[in-house]
Amino acid sequence: MLQDSTARDTREILCFNVCVGGGQVTAFMSRTTWLARRDRPAANDKISDIYWENQKEIDAIVTRKALAGARCPIILKAADL
Repeated sequence: MLQDSTARDTREILCFNVCVGGGQVTAFMSRTTWLARRDRPAANDKISDIYWENQKEIDAIVTRKALAGARCPIILKAADL
């Protein structure tokens, strides 16, 4: 399920897809959102690098939101992380 994710880095916003229940769910996450919830400063990390390093955790959040009935595309907020 998680290995089918794809990600595209457009500067500070990441658009990626997660396979959920046999379909693709599109999600967005900003670098600022990620940094707001993490202690580790990642000043030089690109959002795509952050995603690949934390793919399982991020995809699990998207999956949980999708299965709970969130509208697509899913926009991840700091509170989700």
